[in-house]
Amino acid sequence: MSESRAHNLPEYTVSEISRAVKSTLEENFPRVRVRGEVSKPNYHGSGHLYFSLKDEEAVIDAVCWRGTVGRLRLKIEHGMEVVATGRVSSYPGSSKYQIVIDSVELAGEGALLKLLEERKWDILILDINLPDRSGLDLIGHIVEKDSHLPILVLSMYPEDQYAMRTIRAGASGYLNKESAPEELVQATQRILSGGVYINESVANELVDYARREDDQPLHKSLSDREYQVLRLIASGKEIKQISSDLALSSKTVSTYRTRLLNKMNMKTNAELTFYAIQNGLVFKDVG
Repeated sequence: MSESRAHNLPEYTVSEISRAVKSTLEENFPRVRVRGEVSKPNYHGSGHLYFSLKDEEAVIDAVCWRGTVGRLRLKIEHGMEVVATGRVSSYPGSSKYQIVIDSVELAGEGALLKLLEERKWDILILDINLPDRSGLDLIGHIVEKDSHLPILVLSMYPEDQYAMRTIRAGASGYLNKESAPEELVQATQRILSGGVYINESVANELVDYARREDDQPLHKSLSDREYQVLRLIASGKEIKQISSDLALSSKTVSTYRTRLLNKMNMKTNAELTFYAIQNGLVFKDVG
């Protein structure tokens, strides 16, 4: 741009730019719901609450004024996954944008755990394939919160894929969704009476696990998380997608990939994918 044309550009003060940015943000985002993980909450002496919301790629500052803090339905803690409602604005003094919070609610796993705390349940029937969290992880967290709540896993995956892993995690039974309705009733009644329900397929898995035969398939030696990463890689997902699905950092997913490659004596994703297909580990919907 020539010097003469540059001189024709409008001139603003710093305050004018800051006010214009603030106005633009508030006009375009007057009411939003933002989902993210809470980071470094600070209940300030002034009564205001400051924290950040983050995901895998970005961070946004958040503020809840003291008049609203007392109306929040939960105490904000580091690491919580929440959905915050409010308006996007900016603080001209530092030119930073932020979300001004009106309300906060738990999201994902946290929402379910809160619901389990608030109500009395006789049994929890859970799918292993959840949209934003591993069902295996959730079983472990539920058992930590309430070891007396029996869990029946009802899944699309065959027993030899996840039955042993869910039982080891703390479930009281495992059924494939293709099982007859009568078997679901039978399993529920058995678990409610204080027992554990295993059908013939699961029983065979238990026997195989107890024997720990040397000729067991390679994937049987993987940890639950390594097994999940294997199946997601084989389904064609990239590290970034897997990290989002499992709520892990890309670096952590890469570490699990390295571990399972070493355990299975393989070097590439292509080898993992071929193995998974040969052993029936890949389904249309992988979780």
